[in-house]
Amino acid sequence: MASSQSSLDYNSKAQRRFVVLVLVSCLFLQRFGFPASGTEISVAVPITGLMAVWYLAKRVLVFDANRLAIMLGLVGIALLSFNLQVNNPSATVTRTSVPSLISWLGMTSFAVLRFSKPMDERVFFGLVTRCLSWIAIFGIAAFLAQFAGVRLFSFEGFLPDKYSFEPMYHVVIAMPGSGIIRANGFFLVEPSVFSQFMALGLACEWINERRTAVLILFLFALFAAISGTGWLVVGTFVLSLSLVSGGRGLALGIIFSCCCAVAFFVIGFVLPEVTNELIARTGEFWAPGSSGYGRFATPIMALGQMFRTQPMALLTGLGPGSSQTLAAITYEYGTSSPGKILLEYGVFGLIAYTALILANRRTQAQKVVLWPLLSILVLGGAYDHFAPVLFPVLLIGTVANLCSMETRVVAARSPGNNGAPATSYNRTVFRGS
Repeated sequence: MASSQSSLDYNSKAQRRFVVLVLVSCLFLQRFGFPASGTEISVAVPITGLMAVWYLAKRVLVFDANRLAIMLGLVGIALLSFNLQVNNPSATVTRTSVPSLISWLGMTSFAVLRFSKPMDERVFFGLVTRCLSWIAIFGIAAFLAQFAGVRLFSFEGFLPDKYSFEPMYHVVIAMPGSGIIRANGFFLVEPSVFSQFMALGLACEWINERRTAVLILFLFALFAAISGTGWLVVGTFVLSLSLVSGGRGLALGIIFSCCCAVAFFVIGFVLPEVTNELIARTGEFWAPGSSGYGRFATPIMALGQMFRTQPMALLTGLGPGSSQTLAAITYEYGTSSPGKILLEYGVFGLIAYTALILANRRTQAQKVVLWPLLSILVLGGAYDHFAPVLFPVLLIGTVANLCSMETRVVAARSPGNNGAPATSYNRTVFRGS
């Protein structure tokens, strides 16, 4: 019995260490990477990979049989797409990328893992919100410091470009007119990424502890990012909360929306430039050259143009890395994760990738937060190749084997010969929803 309890304690502590180390490497070290041939490797990749191997050996993590089978199918689809492009190259693609293929499959394989024993969802979401709270604090501090003449938005000058992701992203973005720099979370690569994680933190806190101070912290950080994608994640959370949790969820969704509306009016009174910019950004969906147009409109345009000229690509894809090397497209375009996968590996690749993420037995809280997680992958950008965003999404929605935990006091009599009195003990009951 003592040995079993000791093993359970080690597993519980190891789960917490794994969660924290993954989040720290993905959030606080997000801008750091290593130069590589054809692609850049985030420091989160080797850190998470080494931890995964270590905890697989310790049986803290195990392979999920269903997701492992799906992953093998995805590998087969990806190799078939690559082989078809090599042997019958399309004139619309200038090159395919082997490093892109290896990188994508390597990072995606994180989804085949799961906790060997269920982890209490309150503990898990508590760790997530704690890490995100520190990101919010640093992001808000940097945002407010600019009004005192101190600008702390970039590591440029402190970190060589070859070890940094900053040259690849819009790290420092000033609002037109006012010149106010949008908060990027200090450690994160873009204001949009900061806003998406703050929206995720807001969702995780709302379904877990619902502490007023933490909710206000995430809300202010979300406004400081001045990014529309974060609010889209918030919108999917409200929709998920209303639909997944029944009547009580609908009531909570309405309350949550009212809290956001009140926060909007308060911020509008204190920093009207921020709310005015957010309102103005709603028109970007139809404004060529804008961030919103490049993020949401041009991927659909690029997909439509390619599949009209290459109809078979819808089934087989154009090969790894092809979404970045389309010779037939003359305008500037962006790619989201679903669009990138669809273009490179075809519809079957996209189906397998989606199934890999969704194949999990989730608690009620996980079901509610799943939609915001998916919206980050769908709306945020090509994060299927960016480990610092992909790994937290997979960790929360897929790898984490969680449970609702309830402790009951059970009376029991000792079977000893001396007629020992009744004793009380705690029995932990794990219940998934």
